Amino acid sequence: RLRDWLDPVGSGSLILDGWPEGAVAFDDDAGLQVSGIPTDFACGVEPFAPIVVLSNSGTNNLTSATIAYAYNGGAIQSIDWTGDLEQFDTENIELPEFVAINGENILDVSVSNPNGESDENPFNNAAIINFEVSLDPSVDYELLLTLDDYGSEVTWELKELGQVLYSGGPYEDDLDGSEVSVNFCLPTGCYVFEIEDSYGDGLCCEYGEGSWVIFDENNNQVDSGAEYEDSDQSVFCTEVSDLTTDFSVDLPSVYPNPASQLISLDAGSWIYGSLDVFDVAGRVLVQKSALEARTVLNIASWKSGIYLFVVSHEMHGVKQLKLMVD
Repeated sequence: RLRDWLDPVGSGSLILDGWPEGAVAFDDDAGLQVSGIPTDFACGVEPFAPIVVLSNSGTNNLTSATIAYAYNGGAIQSIDWTGDLEQFDTENIELPEFVAINGENILDVSVSNPNGESDENPFNNAAIINFEVSLDPSVDYELLLTLDDYGSEVTWELKELGQVLYSGGPYEDDLDGSEVSVNFCLPTGCYVFEIEDSYGDGLCCEYGEGSWVIFDENNNQVDSGAEYEDSDQSVFCTEVSDLTTDFSVDLPSVYPNPASQLISLDAGSWIYGSLDVFDVAGRVLVQKSALEARTVLNIASWKSGIYLFVVSHEMHGVKQLKLMVD
């Protein structure tokens, strides 16, 4: 992705603040970047203190500025900074603790009033950071990717209901046999892993012997692949252990599985709950509320592939089921 090239540390900066030789500099020009926060997706995040990297791109020494920030759309807070930064110097400023919420989190930061004046270059004054957090119990999975000769052709994503949680690539070329290990923290749910090769020759075996393997929390192999053309895909579900599980609860189920015509969903203890059915791209195919004990669906028109059933109940929570259509 272009973001990974232009902002590899995930600073959230909206403008690249660089000056080619001969460019005109401004007298008063403060800029900022942000570090020390999660990127993309994280589990069980403890409160943390974001770091604002204040920079001086102006020709005048920067002696004062106002830093404004807001957590998750809350009230705007401000810090009146004073110091002495020469041109191109930086200083790290620690913000108060950020307590992440379950779901999407947003940090909005800006700098203004350099040396008590209007900033002559407003294009490096703001950063907006978005990241997802799950505060639910989770398990640790691992992707072990072995590259072939052409890592620049390889990209991958791990998604839940169409939302990208993790991604990687492209990689460098001429690294045949080199391993890339990526850890996933995954709450209970169903996930789609998709890997693509832009040339269309997969990871093996014409130009090296690459492969991909996903391991679960017990180091058992969940799925793997190597020989494919444009893309390869895996759908798997996780189940986080819960010592407080009520064994009298009757879990929902879908059958027959695989299927191609009619299927039945037994709601179990999730009766009167709701059902959403998604394809692997995250598109909603079916929505039902006030589930009966047994629901019959005609899937004759569905394309071959894997579908995700999300059954929700006010008391029992959410269960995800995987259906294979052949």
